[in-house]
Amino acid sequence: MSNKPQMKFRVVQGHNPRTGGSIQRPQIVDRETYYMNQVVDFAKNAGYIRGQLEDLKGNANGLIEAVKKLGQMGKAVNLNNWLRVHAELTGTVGESRQLTDENELRVRITTLNDLKAKVSDFSWTNVEDSGVIPKVEMILSPGGKPWEAVKTKGILATGRNLFFDAAKGDTATISWGEGASAQSITVTPTESDYSHMLFAWPTALAEVEAGTKLTFSFRTCAGIEGGSVYQMTKVVTLVAAA
Repeated sequence: MSNKPQMKFRVVQGHNPRTGGSIQRPQIVDRETYYMNQVVDFAKNAGYIRGQLEDLKGNANGLIEAVKKLGQMGKAVNLNNWLRVHAELTGTVGESRQLTDENELRVRITTLNDLKAKVSDFSWTNVEDSGVIPKVEMILSPGGKPWEAVKTKGILATGRNLFFDAAKGDTATISWGEGASAQSITVTPTESDYSHMLFAWPTALAEVEAGTKLTFSFRTCAGIEGGSVYQMTKVVTLVAAA
């Protein structure tokens, strides 16, 4: 049994500003929030501070007020190498390189070294993990070698929880090339079940040279209506038919 603090997360869909595609990122959930009075109560009971409770609460609020006032005076505040409170300008300057009405002042709070933590400091649970997580373990052409797609032959993806349903938003794409020569096609399996997806030979690959790396990207909810969307990316080599 782990003695690490227990934390929960769920997976949400995000946007990759570089590629324009979607990404899956973890988001912490079900986290209790402590307010000032609770923090002071905790600090006193844990022995971090001493004194009369109401005086301690007043001192804590007074410290925050002092930080606020220093910010209004244009100062940045370093709280014991835990937090840095400072103001930053947003927007861009005008042609004269001066501030304009488009600029705003935002107060930022940055964690410093003594307050930083690591993922490994906690024990994590995915609250949406139903156990039905799809996984592509291998891609090949039937009768061919692992991680090779043979020209003119079908393409088989094997693994687990590979149910595919386009009506639920599941997608599969194949991309190749780089930069201006990059291309991508959407493919749909002719059959799928728990352990596999089978794709007919994509005729769009007919003119693609043998030796080209093909990137398969899958997005699937593993057959669960309204379930989490999982993303998988695998790379295979296109080879000539024997």
